[in-house]
Amino acid sequence: MFFSTLIVVLIPRQQIQAIVLATTDPTSELWDSDYMASVYSNDSPEVITPETIACKILKFYHRSRKWATYAQDPTKRNQKFSLEFIHAAQSILRDIDSWDSQIPLDWRCAEPDVVRLALSQDHDTAASSRVAASFLSLIRACEVCFYSSAIGIFTMVDSGMNVEGDGTDLLSDIVQKMQLRVQAVIKNICGNVHRVLESNDEPGVLQQGHAAGAYHVLWPLWAVINCPFASVDQVDKCRETLGQIGSTLGFNLAFLLQEASFPLGLQK
Repeated sequence: MFFSTLIVVLIPRQQIQAIVLATTDPTSELWDSDYMASVYSNDSPEVITPETIACKILKFYHRSRKWATYAQDPTKRNQKFSLEFIHAAQSILRDIDSWDSQIPLDWRCAEPDVVRLALSQDHDTAASSRVAASFLSLIRACEVCFYSSAIGIFTMVDSGMNVEGDGTDLLSDIVQKMQLRVQAVIKNICGNVHRVLESNDEPGVLQQGHAAGAYHVLWPLWAVINCPFASVDQVDKCRETLGQIGSTLGFNLAFLLQEASFPLGLQK
Protein backbone atom coordinates (compact mmCIF):
# COMPACT_ATOMS: atom_id res chain seq x y z
CA MET A 1 0.00 0.00 0.00
CA PHE A 2 2.81 2.39 0.95
CA PHE A 3 4.74 2.02 -2.32
CA SER A 4 1.65 1.95 -4.55
CA THR A 5 0.52 5.20 -2.97
CA LEU A 6 3.97 6.70 -3.52
CA ILE A 7 3.77 5.89 -7.24
CA VAL A 8 0.29 7.40 -7.59
CA VAL A 9 1.53 10.59 -5.90
CA LEU A 10 3.68 11.35 -8.94
CA ILE A 11 0.69 11.60 -11.29
CA PRO A 12 -1.05 14.75 -9.96
CA ARG A 13 2.29 16.54 -9.62
CA GLN A 14 2.92 16.18 -13.35
CA GLN A 15 -0.60 17.44 -14.06
CA ILE A 16 0.00 20.54 -11.94
CA GLN A 17 3.24 21.23 -13.79
CA ALA A 18 1.29 20.99 -17.05
CA ILE A 19 -1.23 23.48 -15.67
CA VAL A 20 1.62 25.90 -14.99
CA LEU A 21 2.65 25.57 -18.64
CA ALA A 22 -0.94 26.17 -19.78
CA THR A 23 -1.07 29.24 -17.55
CA THR A 24 2.01 30.81 -19.08
CA ASP A 25 1.29 29.64 -22.64
CA PRO A 26 -2.41 29.04 -23.48
CA THR A 27 -1.43 27.63 -26.89
CA SER A 28 0.61 24.82 -25.34
CA GLU A 29 -0.53 21.25 -25.91
CA LEU A 30 -1.74 19.03 -23.11
CA TRP A 31 0.90 17.14 -21.22
CA ASP A 32 1.46 13.70 -22.79
CA SER A 33 -1.75 13.45 -24.78
CA ASP A 34 -1.14 9.74 -25.50
CA TYR A 35 -0.97 9.06 -21.79
CA MET A 36 -4.17 11.00 -21.16
CA ALA A 37 -5.91 9.07 -23.93
CA SER A 38 -4.95 5.82 -22.23
CA VAL A 39 -6.38 7.09 -18.95
CA TYR A 40 -9.70 7.91 -20.57
CA SER A 41 -9.80 4.56 -22.39
CA ASN A 42 -9.44 2.77 -19.05
CA ASP A 43 -11.92 5.06 -17.33
CA SER A 44 -14.82 3.32 -15.61
CA PRO A 45 -17.93 5.23 -14.51
CA GLU A 46 -18.12 2.98 -11.44
CA VAL A 47 -14.57 3.69 -10.27
CA ILE A 48 -13.28 7.26 -10.01
CA THR A 49 -9.50 7.46 -9.55
CA PRO A 50 -7.28 10.43 -8.66
CA GLU A 51 -5.51 9.87 -11.98
CA THR A 52 -8.74 10.33 -13.90
CA ILE A 53 -9.71 13.44 -11.95
CA ALA A 54 -6.28 15.01 -12.41
CA CYS A 55 -6.39 14.40 -16.18
CA LYS A 56 -9.92 15.81 -16.47
CA ILE A 57 -8.93 18.90 -14.49
CA LEU A 58 -5.87 19.42 -16.68
CA LYS A 59 -8.00 19.15 -19.83
CA PHE A 60 -10.61 21.48 -18.32
CA TYR A 61 -7.99 24.04 -17.31
CA HIS A 62 -6.36 23.98 -20.72
CA ARG A 63 -9.71 24.47 -22.46
CA SER A 64 -10.68 27.19 -19.99
CA ARG A 65 -7.93 29.41 -21.36
CA LYS A 66 -9.70 29.28 -24.73
CA TRP A 67 -13.18 29.48 -23.21
CA ALA A 68 -12.16 32.70 -21.49
CA THR A 69 -11.69 34.45 -24.83
CA TYR A 70 -15.27 33.56 -25.78
CA ALA A 71 -16.66 34.54 -22.39
CA GLN A 72 -15.22 38.04 -22.75
CA ASP A 73 -16.68 38.53 -26.26
CA PRO A 74 -20.45 39.32 -26.20
CA THR A 75 -20.77 38.30 -29.86
CA LYS A 76 -19.44 34.81 -29.12
CA ARG A 77 -20.82 34.35 -25.63
CA ASN A 78 -24.09 32.46 -25.86
CA GLN A 79 -26.08 30.11 -23.67
CA LYS A 80 -25.01 27.01 -25.57
CA PHE A 81 -21.36 27.84 -25.00
CA SER A 82 -21.96 28.69 -21.35
CA LEU A 83 -23.89 25.49 -20.66
CA GLU A 84 -21.18 23.39 -22.30
CA PHE A 85 -18.59 24.86 -19.96
CA ILE A 86 -20.83 24.59 -16.89
CA HIS A 87 -21.75 20.98 -17.57
CA ALA A 88 -18.07 20.09 -17.98
CA ALA A 89 -17.39 21.66 -14.58
CA GLN A 90 -20.33 19.86 -12.99
CA SER A 91 -19.04 16.54 -14.30
CA ILE A 92 -15.71 17.12 -12.55
CA LEU A 93 -17.53 18.15 -9.37
CA ARG A 94 -19.42 14.86 -9.36
CA ASP A 95 -16.17 12.94 -9.84
CA ILE A 96 -14.53 14.81 -6.96
CA ASP A 97 -17.49 14.10 -4.69
CA SER A 98 -17.47 10.43 -5.66
CA TRP A 99 -13.75 10.07 -4.98
CA ASP A 100 -13.97 12.03 -1.72
CA SER A 101 -16.58 9.59 -0.44
CA GLN A 102 -14.10 6.73 -0.95
CA ILE A 103 -11.16 8.28 0.95
CA PRO A 104 -10.28 6.12 4.00
CA LEU A 105 -11.10 7.85 7.27
CA ASP A 106 -7.51 7.55 8.50
CA TRP A 107 -6.34 9.46 5.41
CA ARG A 108 -8.42 12.51 6.15
CA CYS A 109 -6.77 15.57 7.61
CA ALA A 110 -7.06 15.35 11.39
CA GLU A 111 -6.62 17.93 14.10
CA PRO A 112 -2.92 18.71 14.77
CA ASP A 113 -3.03 17.36 18.35
CA VAL A 114 -4.51 14.06 17.18
CA VAL A 115 -1.93 13.74 14.41
CA ARG A 116 0.93 14.56 16.77
CA LEU A 117 -0.24 11.86 19.21
CA ALA A 118 -0.49 9.25 16.44
CA LEU A 119 2.92 10.11 15.02
CA SER A 120 4.61 9.90 18.41
CA GLN A 121 3.19 6.43 19.12
CA ASP A 122 3.79 4.53 15.88
CA HIS A 123 6.63 5.11 13.39
CA ASP A 124 4.91 3.08 10.65
CA THR A 125 1.70 5.02 11.16
CA ALA A 126 3.72 8.23 10.93
CA ALA A 127 5.22 7.25 7.57
CA SER A 128 1.88 6.12 6.16
CA SER A 129 0.18 9.24 7.47
CA ARG A 130 2.72 11.52 5.78
CA VAL A 131 2.44 9.71 2.45
CA ALA A 132 -1.36 9.96 2.56
CA ALA A 133 -1.17 13.65 3.45
CA SER A 134 1.26 14.48 0.63
CA PHE A 135 -0.88 12.51 -1.81
CA LEU A 136 -4.08 14.28 -0.74
CA SER A 137 -2.42 17.69 -0.88
CA LEU A 138 -1.47 17.09 -4.53
CA ILE A 139 -5.02 16.09 -5.46
CA ARG A 140 -6.36 19.14 -3.60
CA ALA A 141 -3.90 21.35 -5.48
CA CYS A 142 -5.41 20.14 -8.75
CA GLU A 143 -8.83 21.02 -7.33
CA VAL A 144 -7.63 24.54 -6.49
CA CYS A 145 -6.60 25.02 -10.13
CA PHE A 146 -10.00 23.72 -11.26
CA TYR A 147 -12.09 25.91 -8.95
CA SER A 148 -10.03 29.02 -9.66
CA SER A 149 -10.36 28.72 -13.44
CA ALA A 150 -14.05 27.75 -13.32
CA ILE A 151 -15.05 30.61 -11.02
CA GLY A 152 -13.02 33.06 -13.08
CA ILE A 153 -14.99 32.25 -16.23
CA PHE A 154 -18.36 31.90 -14.47
CA THR A 155 -18.06 35.50 -13.31
CA MET A 156 -17.78 36.59 -16.95
CA VAL A 157 -21.19 35.24 -17.96
CA ASP A 158 -24.73 35.99 -16.79
CA SER A 159 -24.92 35.13 -13.09
CA GLY A 160 -28.70 34.87 -13.32
CA MET A 161 -28.61 32.20 -15.99
CA ASN A 162 -30.52 29.00 -15.27
CA VAL A 163 -28.10 26.11 -15.48
CA GLU A 164 -30.69 23.40 -15.98
CA GLY A 165 -33.30 25.61 -17.59
CA ASP A 166 -35.87 25.09 -14.84
CA GLY A 167 -34.99 28.09 -12.69
CA THR A 168 -33.92 25.98 -9.72
CA ASP A 169 -30.15 26.28 -10.02
CA LEU A 170 -28.67 29.65 -10.93
CA LEU A 171 -25.07 30.08 -12.02
CA SER A 172 -24.55 32.49 -9.12
CA ASP A 173 -25.47 29.67 -6.72
CA ILE A 174 -22.88 27.38 -8.30
CA VAL A 175 -20.22 30.08 -8.03
CA GLN A 176 -21.01 30.58 -4.36
CA LYS A 177 -20.75 26.84 -3.69
CA MET A 178 -17.43 26.68 -5.54
CA GLN A 179 -16.03 29.59 -3.55
CA LEU A 180 -16.87 27.78 -0.33
CA ARG A 181 -15.33 24.61 -1.68
CA VAL A 182 -12.06 26.16 -2.76
CA GLN A 183 -11.67 27.83 0.63
CA ALA A 184 -12.22 24.46 2.33
CA VAL A 185 -9.73 22.80 -0.02
CA ILE A 186 -7.09 25.45 0.72
CA LYS A 187 -7.58 24.89 4.43
CA ASN A 188 -7.23 21.15 3.84
CA ILE A 189 -3.97 21.64 1.93
CA CYS A 190 -2.52 23.77 4.72
CA GLY A 191 -3.52 21.12 7.26
CA ASN A 192 -1.99 18.30 5.23
CA VAL A 193 1.24 20.24 4.66
CA HIS A 194 1.48 20.64 8.43
CA ARG A 195 0.87 16.90 8.72
CA VAL A 196 3.65 16.08 6.23
CA LEU A 197 6.24 18.35 7.83
CA GLU A 198 5.27 17.77 11.46
CA SER A 199 8.21 16.93 13.73
CA ASN A 200 7.60 14.44 16.52
CA ASP A 201 9.97 16.08 18.97
CA GLU A 202 9.98 19.66 17.72
CA PRO A 203 6.60 20.72 16.28
CA GLY A 204 7.04 23.22 13.49
CA VAL A 205 10.68 22.28 12.85
CA LEU A 206 11.45 20.68 9.48
CA GLN A 207 13.72 17.63 9.62
CA GLN A 208 15.91 15.99 6.99
CA GLY A 209 13.88 12.78 7.20
CA HIS A 210 10.87 14.59 5.77
CA ALA A 211 12.50 15.29 2.40
CA ALA A 212 10.23 13.04 0.31
CA GLY A 213 7.04 14.47 1.77
CA ALA A 214 8.37 18.02 1.57
CA TYR A 215 9.14 17.62 -2.14
CA HIS A 216 5.59 16.50 -2.87
CA VAL A 217 3.98 19.46 -1.11
CA LEU A 218 5.94 22.06 -3.11
CA TRP A 219 3.28 22.34 -5.82
CA PRO A 220 0.33 22.37 -3.39
CA LEU A 221 2.02 25.26 -1.58
CA TRP A 222 2.45 27.02 -4.93
CA ALA A 223 -1.24 26.49 -5.71
CA VAL A 224 -2.31 28.16 -2.46
CA ILE A 225 0.05 31.10 -2.98
CA ASN A 226 -1.39 31.77 -6.43
CA CYS A 227 -5.06 31.15 -5.63
CA PRO A 228 -7.11 34.38 -5.45
CA PHE A 229 -9.33 32.82 -2.77
CA ALA A 230 -6.55 32.13 -0.27
CA SER A 231 -6.29 34.49 2.68
CA VAL A 232 -3.27 36.75 3.18
CA ASP A 233 -2.26 34.67 6.20
CA GLN A 234 -2.47 31.41 4.23
CA VAL A 235 -0.40 32.84 1.39
CA ASP A 236 2.24 34.21 3.77
CA LYS A 237 2.53 30.93 5.67
CA CYS A 238 2.78 28.84 2.50
CA ARG A 239 5.40 31.17 1.06
CA GLU A 240 7.35 30.97 4.33
CA THR A 241 7.11 27.17 4.30
CA LEU A 242 8.55 27.03 0.79
CA GLY A 243 11.47 29.12 1.99
CA GLN A 244 12.03 26.78 4.94
CA ILE A 245 11.96 23.73 2.69
CA GLY A 246 14.43 25.35 0.31
CA SER A 247 16.89 26.41 3.01
CA THR A 248 16.63 23.25 5.13
CA LEU A 249 16.54 20.58 2.43
CA GLY A 250 18.29 22.40 -0.40
CA PHE A 251 15.40 22.22 -2.88
CA ASN A 252 16.03 25.02 -5.38
CA LEU A 253 12.55 24.46 -6.82
CA ALA A 254 11.12 25.62 -3.50
CA PHE A 255 12.81 29.02 -3.88
CA LEU A 256 11.62 29.28 -7.48
CA LEU A 257 8.00 28.54 -6.56
CA GLN A 258 8.24 30.87 -3.58
CA GLU A 259 8.79 33.83 -5.89
CA ALA A 260 6.96 32.66 -9.03
CA SER A 261 3.61 34.28 -9.80
CA PHE A 262 1.10 32.41 -11.99
CA PRO A 263 -2.41 33.71 -11.18
CA LEU A 264 -4.77 30.73 -11.33
CA GLY A 265 -7.97 32.77 -11.55
CA LEU A 266 -9.15 34.18 -14.87
CA GLN A 267 -10.09 37.81 -14.50
CA LYS A 268 -12.29 40.08 -16.58
